[in-house]
Amino acid sequence: MHGSTPDYRNLFEASPSPMLVLSPALQIVGVNEAYLRVTMTTREGILGRPLFEVFPDNPEVPFSDGTRNLRASLERVLQSRAPDTMAVQRYDIRRPEPAGGGFEERYWSPLNVPVLDEQGKVAWIIHRVEDVTELVRLKSESEKQTRNTEALKLRTQRVEQDLVENARELLLANERLKEAHNSLDRLRSQELQAIAAHHDAEIQARDRRFRAAIEASLDGFDLMEAVRDRQNRIVDFRILQVNAAIEQLVGLKREQLEGRLVCEVFPVTRTGGFLERYIEVVETRKPWTAEFAIDADNIHAKWLQQQVVAVGDGVAVFTRNITEHKQIEAQLRHSQKMESIGLLAGGVAHDFNNLLTVIIGYANLLAEHPKVAADDRMSQALRSIMSAGKRAADLTGQLLTFARRQIVQPRVVKLDEQISEAERMLNRIVGEDIEIRTYMSQNIWPVFIDPGQVNQIIMNLAVNARDAMPRGGKLIIETGNVVLSPEYTRNLSDVAPGEYVMLAVSDTGHGMTESVRQRVFEPFFTTKEVGKGTGLGLATVYGIVKQARGHVTCYSEVNTGTTFKVYFPRAGEDAFPAEARMESSGTRGSEVVLVVEDESMVREFAAQSLRELGYVVHAAAHAQDALDMVACLQGPLHLLLTDVVMPGMSGKQLAQTLQAQRPGLKVLYSSGYTPNVIVHHGVLDRGVQFLPKPYSPYELAAKVRQVLDLPGV
Repeated sequence: MHGSTPDYRNLFEASPSPMLVLSPALQIVGVNEAYLRVTMTTREGILGRPLFEVFPDNPEVPFSDGTRNLRASLERVLQSRAPDTMAVQRYDIRRPEPAGGGFEERYWSPLNVPVLDEQGKVAWIIHRVEDVTELVRLKSESEKQTRNTEALKLRTQRVEQDLVENARELLLANERLKEAHNSLDRLRSQELQAIAAHHDAEIQARDRRFRAAIEASLDGFDLMEAVRDRQNRIVDFRILQVNAAIEQLVGLKREQLEGRLVCEVFPVTRTGGFLERYIEVVETRKPWTAEFAIDADNIHAKWLQQQVVAVGDGVAVFTRNITEHKQIEAQLRHSQKMESIGLLAGGVAHDFNNLLTVIIGYANLLAEHPKVAADDRMSQALRSIMSAGKRAADLTGQLLTFARRQIVQPRVVKLDEQISEAERMLNRIVGEDIEIRTYMSQNIWPVFIDPGQVNQIIMNLAVNARDAMPRGGKLIIETGNVVLSPEYTRNLSDVAPGEYVMLAVSDTGHGMTESVRQRVFEPFFTTKEVGKGTGLGLATVYGIVKQARGHVTCYSEVNTGTTFKVYFPRAGEDAFPAEARMESSGTRGSEVVLVVEDESMVREFAAQSLRELGYVVHAAAHAQDALDMVACLQGPLHLLLTDVVMPGMSGKQLAQTLQAQRPGLKVLYSSGYTPNVIVHHGVLDRGVQFLPKPYSPYELAAKVRQVLDLPGV
């Protein structure tokens, strides 16, 4: 689903793994709490700063290469656009001054992952690290102990040699010392046994600590040894040890895994090419990282990341559940795609509405001409032109709705009242072979929306349901008050937790596949035959809901049916009813009107239409022409009719300038769509008068008369 500003903060902050988000210029643009904790930094102190300015090398450590290695990894990500796993690095962290200052020795296991934009370029880099300082220290202590043991053995050998030589000398010198020698030998043996027992106890204690760390890890862990044939070729791997996280990831108990062959337990290891990569790791001693999905065709597919390293004649496999990360990536890509489509649709609709204004307007004017009215063939042709223009205007209106550039005047409404009004029309739309059932909740909360758009949603969803039930069925409409929890919205980028009013429309039709369900809100996407649909019905629903700051979901199963659930935010204190429109009598007038429109054909049409109604009309191509014209104008100026989007000064800026010069000047805006100049989130600012394009001569005349008849500004 599309959201104007993707919001992943809850998911990002909740991650137990320390993570940074870097720009391609290697500036820090995002950081989670886990990263701040392990690096002893603050969000204010690092956001927006270059990575290596915040985390320089420790000047007290000669030949430190932490920044050099990290920079090389990030450059590889930018060049290859692929994840890059780094070996364990020493990268000391600067202590805050209250903690004593200086640098603290740290070791990290970093992973750098690119996030690509629609053109395949790197938009961000996710820098994830694991603090492995304690593991490195444990390993160092173990190696030190091993060296001590070897030294002890060497010393023992030397002592033994000395003792034997002394014993020979003593034996030759005096047989009477034999018993003393035997006693000394027994004493030495007991001492060595005690030393060995103490050494074994220390090794076992360290092994227990290492096993405890592996067992407590959130990542799955497998330790496997190679199984070789008579030609010494690796043919499989035997699972020696797993941790609790693996049991949760694969759904098998420890006793079902340890001691068994990995290809026997997981046949996909052989069929999916994993076995060959494990063998390659053992033979080349180079780590390998991969991401893959379990049950990839399912909407609830689980994504895993494996990091494989060589350990002796085998491998250690670290497995992480990255499903949440993949869901965030998918939402980002979908949001970017829908935003791009919306920008394109809005731009096309804006230009097309100017053309339609001219086509529809002049067709209406010609239809009233006496000679044309007397010619049946010409009259029929003009009616066809106007009908086609009206259909084209409806299509551009749907495009603007999807792009959230359709201008609306919402008010506080009750959904059950709107549904009751729409229900009377549904029987004619869906047909007699479809049973309509409605279930309205009691004490439904109010919502803030244009009532006409509620009808659009219901009708579009009803038509979609009707087409899914060619042999009849049930259409079910429900409402209810719901509270969307943080847990529900955690993986949704376009909706915040809070109170919502739900509208659900269900059918018992043929349903849809998962691939169709994922594209159902895209404009012009349809599964119907050519000529049977525009593919804009559900896109219109999507645009209306997003413009109302709501949320829409689709659930469907083949041969079972489909349910669309729409969530509208509960109306708050800032909601206000739309202002009442003033009814005007007649359309003619004699007032002075200034028409400002950069599209010449639209400007000429509007000026001609108003002159024929008796108005005194001045026309300008852009704001500066209008200002120069008014400066030379003697006499009153009653109304400014201006386009909103113009080169240079906008329509709103022009209106503010002229109203300062001519108090009491009334303003009527017109546009195919508008940015947030006179509207905000598609809602018309209070007190603003607006005429949407395309418009007919009658709509222009009525709106101009209506604005002129309004009470003083």
